Amino acid sequence: MRLMLITCTPDADTGEFPLHPLQEVEGEVISVVDHFYIQAGVPRLLLMVHHEPPRVRREVVRPSVGKCATRAACAGPARGLVRGAKAQQSGGGLRVATGLRGRR
Repeated sequence: MRLMLITCTPDADTGEFPLHPLQEVEGEVISVVDHFYIQAGVPRLLLMVHHEPPRVRREVVRPSVGKCATRAACAGPARGLVRGAKAQQSGGGLRVATGLRGRR
């Protein structure tokens, strides 16, 4: 999660604050906290924005297993390699499946 500080000043002609100050935030906005203050006679609005940066999609390279009819028939280093859900989210490496389902 990242923090972005946006300071808004009113428009000189209309005296209004900008309508869409969060347009410059890239990614998903988690929360916004506002703080209004006056500095040198000019009203200001500070927005503290917590946001998640956009995720970069990486191409997943899966090991080729050749012409295996079943998973048990596969041999070599490609057998049993799976991407764990947590490792896939964090961009981590591969883990080896032991074949013991439900046990950790």
